Amino acid sequence: MSVKEGETTGETQFHERVFESGEKVIKTTKMNYRFANNIRLHQDKESPFINFVQVKEVTEWIGKKGKAERLERNFTFITDIAVTKNNIVQLAEGGRTRWKIENETFNTLKNRGYNLEHNYGHGEKNLTHNFIMSMFLAFFVDQIQEISCYTFKKLVEKFKQKSSLWSSLTSAIEWVPLSSWDQFYYLLYYREMPPETG
Repeated sequence: MSVKEGETTGETQFHERVFESGEKVIKTTKMNYRFANNIRLHQDKESPFINFVQVKEVTEWIGKKGKAERLERNFTFITDIAVTKNNIVQLAEGGRTRWKIENETFNTLKNRGYNLEHNYGHGEKNLTHNFIMSMFLAFFVDQIQEISCYTFKKLVEKFKQKSSLWSSLTSAIEWVPLSSWDQFYYLLYYREMPPETG
């Protein structure tokens, strides 16, 4: 996505920042920010107004063989926060961090046992939305358990991959009547029925 002159009701503004990083290899990074406030998300007149940020990052350094190296990357973001020269750097860094978090989350949901697929539930009214919300809820509950449930943490450590844990969990749920998650986790961890209490 990029904004061309004339596509915005607001003025396109620019900001630049240059910094160096590294100890053994000094890299010079030049950040060119371009932003516009109050542009339409789509070309139709009913489309909401958004604020647009475009970042061009150019990093240059001398490589191991004395050769000049250059890496150029471009990022774009939209926001409902008014963009100014005072907040552009913070907004752009926040946008990149949010992208990283979203990318890692979808990678986890796709490749780590949750089985998210692109066409999840297509063809049925609201099915896609319901599947995705159910999956996000499951992912959320799992994250809470990883933070706060000692037994769940031990299971994750033992199985190493959550997809293996989910497979065992699914199998056990089908054939073992248990009255609590603690009993269930005990069974998965020790591979034996929990001791009777009472």
